[in-house]
Amino acid sequence: MAEIFVIFALFLTGSFLSFAKADESVAKATKNLPHNAYYYYLKALNVRRQAARTNVTSPPSPPDTKRTSRQNPKPYKKNAAEIKADAETLEIIRKGFSFTYKKPNHDETQDFSHRMSPFVDMFLNESDTKAKKGDWRGAAGCALDAVRLVQDMTHGTILDVLLGNINLSIARKKFKQVLENGDISTIRMVINRLENIFAQQVQYADVLQAEKENGLSFYHEIAANPNWRNEFKKDDPFLPTQNIDSLKKVYINAMDDLITNARLPYPQRKVSISVPGDAINQMQLALFSSPKYLNSGMTQGTPLANQQTKSAFFLVEFALRAYQLEHHQYPQTLEELVPNYLHKIPDDPFAANQPLRYIDNKETYVLYSIGPDGIDNGGKQIDNKRIYADSKGDIVSEVQNW
Repeated sequence: MAEIFVIFALFLTGSFLSFAKADESVAKATKNLPHNAYYYYLKALNVRRQAARTNVTSPPSPPDTKRTSRQNPKPYKKNAAEIKADAETLEIIRKGFSFTYKKPNHDETQDFSHRMSPFVDMFLNESDTKAKKGDWRGAAGCALDAVRLVQDMTHGTILDVLLGNINLSIARKKFKQVLENGDISTIRMVINRLENIFAQQVQYADVLQAEKENGLSFYHEIAANPNWRNEFKKDDPFLPTQNIDSLKKVYINAMDDLITNARLPYPQRKVSISVPGDAINQMQLALFSSPKYLNSGMTQGTPLANQQTKSAFFLVEFALRAYQLEHHQYPQTLEELVPNYLHKIPDDPFAANQPLRYIDNKETYVLYSIGPDGIDNGGKQIDNKRIYADSKGDIVSEVQNW
């Protein structure tokens, strides 16, 4: 599975509504929605799509500007309805931030996380606009909105986690200037919001549960096809004679084992599962058994652990900056950040109930995780930028290299 998706190049250019009318429009759009951020995001997606349909010279959704195939021959230009909808949709999403995000087992739109990614870009464009004006608090707030949305988007399948990794990397870069230029009040605001956002991080067992539900829909589909066995015999002439319910049971048992495995601390998780003998389950469980994918660490949850490590860095980096602003030096240990700057030191996702590692070098510092190999290498960075299940070395914060 490739960790690739395209960020739509959208820019928030303004609104044709007065603030009063905009508030009224958002209130109407969100009236009687369930207390779940997911439904606010879904509403924002529908408002934006409906506005795009008013643009008779363009497709229903803005095209991917970085793709060269199957593109609309004319440059995509928003009309007044779309510009108005941009402002409304961001406010609808922000209204949803008041609630916890819970994605239904079968969400109401395909590729939900991918379709939500343009809103991340819109929040970041808002942040850029405020940063250019020197409004670092406003810039931080908009960038934090993007981080919150990305965090919620990872609550789903493995694909959602991979898309979240890419989006989070983009969002993190927007905080460089805030970290360097923001005052102590702004830095503390960032810390407070980040602690609240990351407190709702998804667990890998829940990701695998969503993956399981997604896979079961496949078995339901082929069960409705009386000729399914003949079709699969093209790929496996020795397809077992079990009925589809038996094959589905094999899949359920394998996924339940993976979910149980994911509830263990990272160092205690199995690196692979036994491979089913039939072509259907080999295909369905390839991410967790095929040599092609084993090193990506889908069995242990390496991509999510890596993402959560970067999030933990992000939070601690701002706490260290706040400490430095007030004490004109970095702390000797991370414990000095508690409780005035952090409620607790984040755990290292790759360790078993152990915090991130830290070395104070007076003028700078080294903040790191022990990484997938489970060995403390004293902050020696993994050579490859991508983190694999068999990567050797530590994952090191890059904040000092920004």
